[in-house]
Amino acid sequence: PSSQRLHWISPPIHIMVIRKPGASTLSEFRQIIIELLRRNLYVYIEDAEHMHLPFATDENLKSHGENCISFDQENDLDKIDLILCLGGDGTLLHASSIFQDSCPPVLSFSMGSLGFLTPFEFKNHYEVLNEVLAGKLGFIICSSVTTRQSCRICLFAPTVVGGKLIEWEIF
Repeated sequence: PSSQRLHWISPPIHIMVIRKPGASTLSEFRQIIIELLRRNLYVYIEDAEHMHLPFATDENLKSHGENCISFDQENDLDKIDLILCLGGDGTLLHASSIFQDSCPPVLSFSMGSLGFLTPFEFKNHYEVLNEVLAGKLGFIICSSVTTRQSCRICLFAPTVVGGKLIEWEIF
């Protein structure tokens, strides 16, 4: 598993950032938002998070604020290339609940008490983020970077149902 690499078809440009609620993650949230905006990436945040970022007074946020977008769960699910979670296992589970059908890769930074599912520490976020965006980070599925995929298994099995020949059975 350590030899697996995340290879992007095209570099991610739409990144969602989800944080643990409360003041304890606000500084890191602002810091990573600014870093992503400086890279000219589109940053999606939950609607309630806009009030926590001082777009009017912070020059770093003001100059790139148009690329910081309120996430619309009905219209933006397919746009997100990568999710960054700042928090603990609960934050990671919250991200998973938003993307129930198909989840983009998730990069989690531990800021909670246990961090069982979030193996990266925020103090290393700059290096880890660079590696992930470049597709150079080895990962173990369901640990540091997770993806959820859906598939249908079709089996060629000629069957007669109600007098009609059915050639494919979907499981």
